[in-house]
Amino acid sequence: QGNAPGNYSIKVVDKNGCELSSGFNIITPTGVAVQLVPLVRLSSGDDYNLVPMYSIPDDSIASVQWSPSAFLTCTNCPYPQIKGIDQDLEYTVTYTNRNGCIASARIRIEIIKRNIWIPNAFSPNGDNINDSFYPVVSEDSYQEIKSMQIFDRWGNLLFSRMHFPPNDPLYGWNGDANHEHLNPGTFVYVIEVVWKNGETEKRFGNVTLIR
Repeated sequence: QGNAPGNYSIKVVDKNGCELSSGFNIITPTGVAVQLVPLVRLSSGDDYNLVPMYSIPDDSIASVQWSPSAFLTCTNCPYPQIKGIDQDLEYTVTYTNRNGCIASARIRIEIIKRNIWIPNAFSPNGDNINDSFYPVVSEDSYQEIKSMQIFDRWGNLLFSRMHFPPNDPLYGWNGDANHEHLNPGTFVYVIEVVWKNGETEKRFGNVTLIR
């Protein structure tokens, strides 16, 4: 049975009565383990630093292997960087200490889908169905709608709103201009969205107002 961690001494006596004493220390063994954040969501093309939590000091690590190698700056280093990833992937890190003990962990990278849906018609008639014209943007992909403008066919500005969240009819256009209901017709919109990574995108199109 092994002894508990701590300081010990040993004494050896030969048949002539000569003695030899020596001290030694039994230390608590360090378990081999590694932890990673299980899930990270990134915008397409983003970079990300992989920072596992190893249970032993870096200088006690004998080898490290990451897989797959796609988008990684290195596959045999403790802390690689993901660069320019544009697809969902799951990475596994496996490392070995100097005694040959092995541990591994996984992290899943999901790419945030950048989708925006803009209706081509709406009916502001007070029935609480399609009463407002507003953009719908995929979850977690955006910072804000930088601007939304509505023009008539002669280029006159009828509606303008700046710096507001998508997906909310309260921030949309209700079909009025100068506090008056507009007649049914087709109008031009210009919408600029700021994506989560700071990129901006403009969308142009027509929307039909139906009474």
